[in-house]
Amino acid sequence: MKTLHLLRKLISFIYGLFLIVFVIFILVVLYTTLSGNEFSDKLTFTNYEISNTFQIKILLCVYTVITSAYIYTLYLFKKLVYDFSPKNIFSSLQIFYLSRIGRLIIGITISEVITNFLLKLFYKNSFEVGMESGRLFENYFFIIAVGLFFIFLSEIFKIAKNQKEENELTI
Repeated sequence: MKTLHLLRKLISFIYGLFLIVFVIFILVVLYTTLSGNEFSDKLTFTNYEISNTFQIKILLCVYTVITSAYIYTLYLFKKLVYDFSPKNIFSSLQIFYLSRIGRLIIGITISEVITNFLLKLFYKNSFEVGMESGRLFENYFFIIAVGLFFIFLSEIFKIAKNQKEENELTI
């Protein structure tokens, strides 16, 4: 169980780091917005130059929601890992966490695809549909496959839970 302990510490560290960076980002955006200091005339955001401050705010809101969903997914993963123990496996809570994590991963990925598609459409005036062959973990199909794998694991856990309950009833 040393790996589980190490995984718990690593997930806690990553979650804490992401949460701190996210809170700092939110505070900077709120301070800039509420203090009357407008954003600069042009903002280059993921290779798109945006000059309208309203559009900048909308884009920051969209990416804030997406990042919040990432952090919530990481939070659920942290809770899932902390719920595992040799005596506590195949619980309803673990099934819920696995299913929710998978659905969130798929939803976030689809949101990013739509956002990137709209950015290309509005700021590059191009209609592009294609598959990028970059790194594996940046490929949207792979990320959706990971989300589907989490949902599949939740179904496996559900079957295993039923089998475990039936075995406990059998003498």
